[in-house]
Amino acid sequence: MKFFLSALVVASWATSANAENLTFINIGSGSLDGGYYQTAKALCSSINSENSGSVRCSPEPTSGSVYNLRMLQARELDFAFVQSDWQLAAYKGTGLFEGEKMSNLRSVMSLYPEAVTMLAGRDSEIFRSQDIPGKKIDIGLASSGRHATAKEVLRRAGMNVAGYRGFYELTVEQSIRGLCDGTIDASFLVLGHPSELVERALSECGARIIAPSGPVLTRVFSESKGFVPITIPADTYTNQLGEIDTYAVYATLVTRADMASSEVAIVIESTLENLDSLKAQISQLSGLSWKNMATQGLSAPLHPASSVVLENIQKKAAGN
Repeated sequence: MKFFLSALVVASWATSANAENLTFINIGSGSLDGGYYQTAKALCSSINSENSGSVRCSPEPTSGSVYNLRMLQARELDFAFVQSDWQLAAYKGTGLFEGEKMSNLRSVMSLYPEAVTMLAGRDSEIFRSQDIPGKKIDIGLASSGRHATAKEVLRRAGMNVAGYRGFYELTVEQSIRGLCDGTIDASFLVLGHPSELVERALSECGARIIAPSGPVLTRVFSESKGFVPITIPADTYTNQLGEIDTYAVYATLVTRADMASSEVAIVIESTLENLDSLKAQISQLSGLSWKNMATQGLSAPLHPASSVVLENIQKKAAGN
């Protein structure tokens, strides 16, 4: 019995000692059914596998970009996925972040383009963006990037809340279900392509992608900082025969200026070392390379650790 108790004490001490030696980091992402969470989960898996016993990375499900930025500033999050338009607003202290300028915000890397994607239900009688007023539309969870982007775009287009039968605040999964069962008429999405959820909406429920067209929306997007023209290629999805011209922001990973360089280096080095594996797991990452990690959609300066890692990659590439 004494031997058993002694062994238990030793094991408990060893576990405690190991825990004390672990570096814990978390990554704020998005809803469990969204691209941010799936990407954070894959990235943390790579980090934990490569740094077993020394680092523990946790993907944290959240409501999205705006929430992530505020929790990052409150030091509840170490890293955060955010849309590039809201990264810009937070760093400059504009829009939702007026009076809350995050001058200590730092970019870690850019990941993939997120296209404004308007989905219309099969029986919604929506065939162009001008048909949306008067309909039931989902704009995403409050504190999510797409919710904030949708409200800002619709406001600037003169499409206020009174012009709709109802705004819904749903996760992407709930939104797709709503399109399928007719609970909503349309969904304003901001996401990477290809998307399994968009494929399901088109192939199983007869939904369709509506391009944000017309002079008003064209003006709104062309005048909005952070948006770039992008095309969803034909046949990306079932029943999507033609190209869809739209606008995009970028999914980015950010942190604070005071985040330890060793921890930032672990995150970006693991991404680079496992890039092929990550691309295989997350379809939205198919176009990711070290070249666009350092440039696309980044308003806040790169964290020094990210700069060093990416500059070293560039030097190696130039040497070859």
